[in-house]
Amino acid sequence: MTSRDSRANLIDRAIAYVAPVAAARRLQARNVFELSSGAYKGASRTRDALAGWQVARGAPDDLAAYDLPTLRERSADLLRNNALASGSAHTKIQGVVGTGLKLNAGIDRDYLGLDDETADAWEARAEHLWRTWAESKDCHVKRTLNFFEQQEIAFRAVLAAGDHFVQLTRAEASELPFRLACQHIVADRVSNPHSGIDTDTCVQGVEKTASGAPLAYHVFDGHPQAMRIGAKRNWTRIPAFGANGNHRVTLHLYRALADDQTRGIPDLAPVIEPLKQLDRYTDAELDAAVKTAIWALMVRSETGEGLAGLVGQEWVEKRSEYYGKNPIDLQAQGGRAIGLFPDDHIEAFDPSRPNSAYDPFVSSIFKQIGVALELPYEVLTKAFQSSYSAARAALLQAWQFFNGRRVWLAANFCQPVYGAFIDEQVAEGRLAAPGYFADPLIRAAYLGAEWIGDAPGHIDETKAVAAAVARVENGFSTVKRETAALTGEDSDQVRRQRDKERRQGAGAAVETPVAPAQPPPQQPPAQPSAEDLDKHDLDPDWRGVGTP
Repeated sequence: MTSRDSRANLIDRAIAYVAPVAAARRLQARNVFELSSGAYKGASRTRDALAGWQVARGAPDDLAAYDLPTLRERSADLLRNNALASGSAHTKIQGVVGTGLKLNAGIDRDYLGLDDETADAWEARAEHLWRTWAESKDCHVKRTLNFFEQQEIAFRAVLAAGDHFVQLTRAEASELPFRLACQHIVADRVSNPHSGIDTDTCVQGVEKTASGAPLAYHVFDGHPQAMRIGAKRNWTRIPAFGANGNHRVTLHLYRALADDQTRGIPDLAPVIEPLKQLDRYTDAELDAAVKTAIWALMVRSETGEGLAGLVGQEWVEKRSEYYGKNPIDLQAQGGRAIGLFPDDHIEAFDPSRPNSAYDPFVSSIFKQIGVALELPYEVLTKAFQSSYSAARAALLQAWQFFNGRRVWLAANFCQPVYGAFIDEQVAEGRLAAPGYFADPLIRAAYLGAEWIGDAPGHIDETKAVAAAVARVENGFSTVKRETAALTGEDSDQVRRQRDKERRQGAGAAVETPVAPAQPPPQQPPAQPSAEDLDKHDLDPDWRGVGTP
């Protein structure tokens, strides 16, 4: 069957009128071209809907090299000034990072041949050292951020600029006996030396091997947009790996969308244009609504002078004299007739605001933006006006995204920093780990860990707790993991605090004097066994201890 594009058009008919053979060859050639273009309509270059579609071609680095600086600038501006852009970033940071991903050490005790008691003691020691360092601001080169705050800084930078760099270095000063510290480097500072063009071995400030692995990063001394007159343009080369080439000493955080992508793309890149257009539209509607709230009148002149007459001294004098004798009292009670100067007509200004179509239109745009940002409309706008099932489905979709990015943040930032920290502790003799530096597999076994974030919000706390208890009792999860997921706390610390509260309660009952004339008090209930404590560790009603 002949497609619409291969039919004879007006030009074909005109040519056929004077030269039928030439017209037939022309039509045949176009049919051959159509057949050679493939079977996909989306690839057609002659269909009306696709004829003017021009697309950019090239490798991922080639496509992003020219646009990245502008994308970063516009993304940063939207995050500062656009409510929806700023709110989406805050929502993602709160869902992914929250108060920070916390360490749950889990060494491979079977591979290392350690018994449970020895492995538990090693994990407790490692967690104690890590917690001391991570909660201190000495883990930051500038000594202003603890590790949990650095997680937020790093993730926010990746959302805003597309990528972020963290150098694992040594602190110049510290109150603690630890020397590891993190130095954060914003994306704008990493560029080719002297603003040179990209090459096969140096792309946008990232020096590579022939196979594409990073070798080093070229960092501009200071922020490129904060240069002063006479300032020197210097770049510092910092290595990607340590001296042995095994462990990373500079972390490059970005979300790779292609295998050969060197730098990251800002999170708002696909929606920068609609966000800006929506921002302008919102400002226009808001401005119109504000003006509607102001009592406004228009003066119409029969002589055609209009408002131009307002600047004339004669116009002012005549009306001042007239209205001085006949004032218009707007505060007068009741209806009254007002006499106007001859040739003056006053009309009300009605811009028909607020616009009744504003909210449905903006909501539809919000939904499209939410799809691009991987946030359901309800979560993006923080407006849950649907049914329980719809609200729960929106939260579940959002948490699929949050959990995925948590895994990404833990693998690319938290775990490498933890590995460098344990390297220092083993080297300093604070942790005993035979074969740690000799065998990479042994090192990997000692570095086993999971990173637990804040608990998601629950619409029905009772159902959430019951599901957690069921997972533990059926062997699908652990008390430690479920406690962290529900409350964000460590189950061992919760158990110790509960034991302390029970001891204090029992001691107080013994020391309380009982008057002889009073009947003996009822015996307190039997203290629960360790098995009972484990079984009810997640029960919010157990001993009156509930989830926050």
